[in-house]
Amino acid sequence: MAFLLTLWIYLMVRSGGCVAAMLALASFSASAVTQYQCVLTHHTQSDDGSDVSEVVNKNAAVYDAGNTFSFSPDGSKLITSPELTDIIGKDNQPMKAGAQDNLMYIHTKDSFVVATQTEGYVYGDCKLNTAK
Repeated sequence: MAFLLTLWIYLMVRSGGCVAAMLALASFSASAVTQYQCVLTHHTQSDDGSDVSEVVNKNAAVYDAGNTFSFSPDGSKLITSPELTDIIGKDNQPMKAGAQDNLMYIHTKDSFVVATQTEGYVYGDCKLNTAK
């Protein structure tokens, strides 16, 4: 979770605190959607500042459309991220990020994150879903 907080701060500083400007910078649009199977973990920060993590689902689906991604934390309602912008993260790692309604949406090489400053859902260890 410390990573999420660091990334949140980095993105806010980099964007000058203006989330709207970051969202206005749209990256290229992809027409194909790729489905991934991921391990969904819920992260929270306790009152003493320590991170608490709990695996919620070991077979969670994420649908990547290139500059957006969709997911369903509870398995019923599909949620789609806002348009994501290409950025360079910690250790020069390329990623895509966007923000909407006090939530940060992040797509790195093999994970998707939806988070606030103190809580987040991480779809990690994502593998391409080859089942038809």
